[in-house]
Amino acid sequence: MKRFNVQRTYYEFNDKMTGQVAVHPGFDFGGTSGWGGYRWDPPDVINVLTQERANVHYLEIGVDQGSTFDHITNVEMKHGVDPYGSCKNITHRMTSQLFFSLNRYFFHHNYDVIFIDGLHLSDILHSEIVESLRLLRNDGLIVLHDTCPAIRWRQQVVWSDFQNILENVITPDEKERLDWHENTALSEPVGLNGDVWKNVAHLRTIPQFTTFSIPNAGCTVLAPRKLPKFDQPPLESDLHTTNWEEYYERFEEIMNPVSLEYFKENIGEYLPRENG
Repeated sequence: MKRFNVQRTYYEFNDKMTGQVAVHPGFDFGGTSGWGGYRWDPPDVINVLTQERANVHYLEIGVDQGSTFDHITNVEMKHGVDPYGSCKNITHRMTSQLFFSLNRYFFHHNYDVIFIDGLHLSDILHSEIVESLRLLRNDGLIVLHDTCPAIRWRQQVVWSDFQNILENVITPDEKERLDWHENTALSEPVGLNGDVWKNVAHLRTIPQFTTFSIPNAGCTVLAPRKLPKFDQPPLESDLHTTNWEEYYERFEEIMNPVSLEYFKENIGEYLPRENG
């Protein structure tokens, strides 16, 4: 079975930054929503991991509406961290920074699977990855979301996106707006994915780790150990500050892509049936 067949393409759309019709190179990940959408959702990845092992402890950073959190199954313990999300099942309504600190002082939780889908800024994700690595149980895995932008504008960091969120964060009492992503009813963000793909580029330089992506689900999986069927030679240098052009041209090398089917077929042999 092929690991992943990367399809490059071109998209024509009204550029949200300039207001002009533009044609840009990008990737076709098999989504049905157009403009580089994904074919699969995070639960399609995460539930493979939870079904393959027993007594799973699961942590999600960035729950939002619960579109992932509420669909994770076969877990013994499930924690969700989000200061603003509308999901009623959030267990820790606080920032990730506060959660990690309180966990060190008081909670002392460890996890088998950690899903990070918070604020899509590479600086913040870097610290969340470092903290999450400290919480992994034996043979644990971290799943990152929105790491595979298919079009340039999806990975842009734009001040107006964050200004929109900061000025329009709502409370759970505003029922008519609870279902809107990021709790702002004004507009969809320009930089929908943020620049967190750069964190993958950085992780791919660490030879002790195995980092691979599932582009048609928009996810990257991080294992702080070697998984031979998913491992590729590490990148030769830290590409944390690389640009879109290099990402586009070196996608296979930087992102180490596999298909969801390949992932399902091969990940089980690296997951213990019993947790210690």
